[in-house]
Amino acid sequence: MNQPEILILDEPTIGLDPEQVSEIRRVIKGLSGERTVILSSHILSEVSMICSKVIILNRGQVLAVDTPQNLSRLLQETMVTNARIEGPREEILIRLENVSGVLKIDCRDKISENVFTYRIESDKGTDICAELNTLAFSNRWILREIQPKEMSLEEIFFKVVSKERDI
Repeated sequence: MNQPEILILDEPTIGLDPEQVSEIRRVIKGLSGERTVILSSHILSEVSMICSKVIILNRGQVLAVDTPQNLSRLLQETMVTNARIEGPREEILIRLENVSGVLKIDCRDKISENVFTYRIESDKGTDICAELNTLAFSNRWILREIQPKEMSLEEIFFKVVSKERDI
């Protein structure tokens, strides 16, 4: 192929077995920095794994151009954080509801006795991780995991396409 500056790949992993898909992804990532690779794909999970920048098209119109992380920050109306906490469930729910900026709390999974996973939705500007650390320490809960959740590329795509707005 003579080392092209721009390489355009259309659905490069369709029909490949999992081992071949992994190898193609590795090769595409390895080309990063050497040349521009344009990857056209409807498999958004794959795009998320490979691409550092995305262009979202709908009916021939460019609706968004940015990194998946920046698009998530721009489009995410609230922050979502998953936290695994060991402590008294009802007390944790009550205390979390009283944290400034917290909009909604769901107790998702019971992991073991007194260990639950909570989905905490908060205002965009709220640093819920710092608040959780403070609450856990002061109430002697064991904070096993805190994981802020960004929007998936699929969620970003549907939000951009449904709003038909430029970003």
